[in-house]
Amino acid sequence: MNNLNSILSKEHEILESALNDFLADRIDAAELKKFTAKHGIYQQNNGLFMVRIRIPGGEINAGNLKKIAEIISQNQMGYAHLTTRQDIQLHDVEPEKIFPAVRMCTGSGMPFRGGGGDTFRNIMVNPGSGVNANSIFDVYPYVQALNQFMFTYDNAFGLPRKLKIGFFSDPGTDSMAAIQDLGFVAQRQKGQDGFTVFAAGGLGRVSGIGVKLFDFLPAGELLRCAVAVTELFNDNGNRENRGKARLRFVLEKLGEKAFVDIFKEYYSHTSKIIPELKSTEPGVSFSVPDKLPEVNVDSAGFAAWKATATNPAPQAGKNFFSVRIFIPDGNLQPVQLEMLAELPEKVKCPVLRLTAFQDIILPGVHESALPWIYESLPAGFRLESLKGLLNCCIGADVCKIGILPSPKIAAAVTEKLDKIFTEQPEHKSLAPEIINTIAISGCPNSCSRHTVAALGFMGMKKTIDGERTDCCQVFLNGRLGSKSPKLADTSKDLILPANKLPGLIGKLTRDFISSENPTDFSGFLANYSIQKIDEIIAGLD
Repeated sequence: MNNLNSILSKEHEILESALNDFLADRIDAAELKKFTAKHGIYQQNNGLFMVRIRIPGGEINAGNLKKIAEIISQNQMGYAHLTTRQDIQLHDVEPEKIFPAVRMCTGSGMPFRGGGGDTFRNIMVNPGSGVNANSIFDVYPYVQALNQFMFTYDNAFGLPRKLKIGFFSDPGTDSMAAIQDLGFVAQRQKGQDGFTVFAAGGLGRVSGIGVKLFDFLPAGELLRCAVAVTELFNDNGNRENRGKARLRFVLEKLGEKAFVDIFKEYYSHTSKIIPELKSTEPGVSFSVPDKLPEVNVDSAGFAAWKATATNPAPQAGKNFFSVRIFIPDGNLQPVQLEMLAELPEKVKCPVLRLTAFQDIILPGVHESALPWIYESLPAGFRLESLKGLLNCCIGADVCKIGILPSPKIAAAVTEKLDKIFTEQPEHKSLAPEIINTIAISGCPNSCSRHTVAALGFMGMKKTIDGERTDCCQVFLNGRLGSKSPKLADTSKDLILPANKLPGLIGKLTRDFISSENPTDFSGFLANYSIQKIDEIIAGLD
């Protein structure tokens, strides 16, 4: 273990030197990547850069959100992007502005380490932790404790490949935990906090469901478990072939029994070097706000918004709700970040939480504040339109490894969906259910988790009638957020041109809202087979 400030100081010296070499044309972008990738700094397709800020569990306070807006403005950057792993990325960054941004973030308590490369990545959390009705306990304090520990654990930053960790507070979320390299599901036995633990899952070109390590791990053993998995991966991961380097390939090679047996050996040895986690800081608390300015809301519009954007948050307090703020394409300008940063103080909700759907949650808001929030949110943040709200990656226009511009494909789909809900406004409350079910990735890397989606699409190119055509492979009936994890069904022949996605999703949506009991879109899709989807595709114009 080392002092974090000392570690960051040394790493930042190396980073600054490499950036200066790049600016002086002494090294090219490929050489620069060797120094920047582990910090989450990557060149975009337009030659500018993306700078990724780790936000553990996606939980951020208003002060840091304002600081990010300030960093973007002062350094003439393009915009902030909310990722599917609850990070914040700064885009269209000039190379000479990268290091000032790193320095400003680090000085504000958002250190740059492990945002990319072969490191432990941002820890994922379900944003309803500690507030929704099903939450066993608030996992955020444990996330912060693990993140703080791992930040100074050297072996977590020189791994064979990336290591993704996730925490989930609700029962029945085993599928979410089982697609992490290390996943924790909250459990409580005899008054003691603990976790069901999974390891060696993951999504990508080859996806896999992890293996269960513990039915119940006492919370005090959390650090020990994380280090044991890290060391197992460090010693056994494939350092020769990056395509086979993730932890799930160690599981594939060894088999479940041998993998668990080896983990137990590492776990037994780790007890000698890792102290038990004795306690954690208490989580955040929520309050009834002071009297807010009177607002005159459109009653019908407010009722529709409340039905789609809020959920009861009984563990936050009586008559408390979580509020979902819809962020089109997950993109925010500085003025929008500043506006959002004003909300928590006004409504006495001390934090905001980023979601895997690239939106923002106010996790605990008293009912009396809802009309004021509704009136305070600008157009586009209240689900007036579905444009920009489908779960998709940032796409090939920005990402250098992307194949298709997934946001543009998603925009065509949401145009179709908006038309359907305009024609049948009585079903608009189903919109979040539908958009949360669909995932579009611009390449096989599964940044939008298409391989476990109930309805997923993977961008690819295919030659049709002699022309290279933008296409998508279809994935069906994956289970994410359920008790039993399952990869989606697919076929290498289940492919359609990308311009036909709106027709397919429109057809399925219309059939769903006209069904006998349209409440669960994933359940509705379970009635469809690969063959049936293929038949629908064949009949599309």
